[in-house]
Amino acid sequence: RGRVLDLLRRRRHGDGNKNVVLNGIDASYVLDSDRLRGVLDVRAEWVWSDADEVEAGVDSEQVSFENEKNGGYVQVAHRLSKIDIAIVRKLELVARYDALNDANDSPVENDRKIATIGMNYWFLSSGVLKLAYQFDSRDEGDDQDVVLLQVALGF
Repeated sequence: RGRVLDLLRRRRHGDGNKNVVLNGIDASYVLDSDRLRGVLDVRAEWVWSDADEVEAGVDSEQVSFENEKNGGYVQVAHRLSKIDIAIVRKLELVARYDALNDANDSPVENDRKIATIGMNYWFLSSGVLKLAYQFDSRDEGDDQDVVLLQVALGF
């Protein structure tokens, strides 16, 4: 059976002159399945801010814009833990999509979309070697695709 967790977070910040409300929703679903021959782990988060209008000097010109942003991710991982081959049993396939939508009228708007595909190798119960390719698409500037190699140890 799968487990699902949803959480809505809301925080209000302000310095007396400007106010911002930060919101977020998290979701997680984990399914341990004989049919899938392992564990399916789906996670998602979406966050957004509602902020007072901002005034800023850009290139010796005063600009004003709504400073509202939003973004989040969806990630799907499949750990092949019920396969009879020892090395395959330690593999996990991962796909992730991230998005950041910057303030619409901002003079430095930089929306980003990132798609990542990868494979994790669990050499210990709390130790993992990760290899992934990330497709990074930006509205401003050059796209910055990258190969990622990481090692993580839990304590």
